[in-house]
Amino acid sequence: MAQFFREDLQGSSFERVDLSGAQFRTVDLSDASFRGVYLQAVKMRGVELVDVDMHGEIENVTINGVEIVPLVNALEARAAVSRLVRLMLYRLLTLSGQQAGATSSSAETLAKASACVPLGSSHGDTVFGT
Repeated sequence: MAQFFREDLQGSSFERVDLSGAQFRTVDLSDASFRGVYLQAVKMRGVELVDVDMHGEIENVTINGVEIVPLVNALEARAAVSRLVRLMLYRLLTLSGQQAGATSSSAETLAKASACVPLGSSHGDTVFGT
């Protein structure tokens, strides 16, 4: 087993490497990039996550004692419903505008539909921003 103590490994690249069971203590991983990384049964203590962008499959993830998977799933579902509602409103208002001969009032309504904000936005649980 290799041991690194006070080594400068900046810019190093690890590809198809097995680091299972490795220990990282007082390590700076700023600006690191992880792709296709498998993290199971990982314990992180004293971790500072700042400006982190994560995309991938998550299961049983707890941050500061809070299970976040249900929260992430709820937000994703809410965003999907919001997109669906906006799409339905847009289509309904477009159809009604075509049937009404594109009057100025239907154009105003269509403008409101295009200015929809997501549910749960800073405008509260509304479909149209005010």
